[in-house]
Amino acid sequence: MTATPNAIRRCAFSALLIAAALSLDIFAAPAGEVTHVSGALMVRKADGSSKILAPKSKVDSGDLLATAGDTYARVKFADGGEVTLRPNTQLRIESFVFDQTKPATDSALFNLIKGGLRTITGAIGRLNRTNYRVTTPTATVGIRGTDHEIGYFPVPVGPV
Repeated sequence: MTATPNAIRRCAFSALLIAAALSLDIFAAPAGEVTHVSGALMVRKADGSSKILAPKSKVDSGDLLATAGDTYARVKFADGGEVTLRPNTQLRIESFVFDQTKPATDSALFNLIKGGLRTITGAIGRLNRTNYRVTTPTATVGIRGTDHEIGYFPVPVGPV
């Protein structure tokens, strides 16, 4: 049986679509998942869209997480690590890469814009400490243990 030219074109087009989808990382695993939230937790995605998150919501590299004034939220990451956000916190997941088969390439880079958090490191923090960082507007925090708290509370400018 011989393939018709249309069947060959359809097969080639399908292969091209699959290759394009894989190069866009649309099948990439999420960085983590919201496990608990008490109040309003918002995310601003890398594409600029925003939405309210609930337990079981996925978070990705590039996401900006923001808690309201009375909200605590916990996110469990793919490497087993956890971050608990305090009220009035903004945290950007700058980059989160985890592949159990390639630990040398793993990294977890966070930017605490304001507020506070508690984190328990996962596999990245245990096995690749130099690639786990939390930055604030005034400092970069590395880790020496598995459990730490960080806060950045800017002083208001102007009359009080």
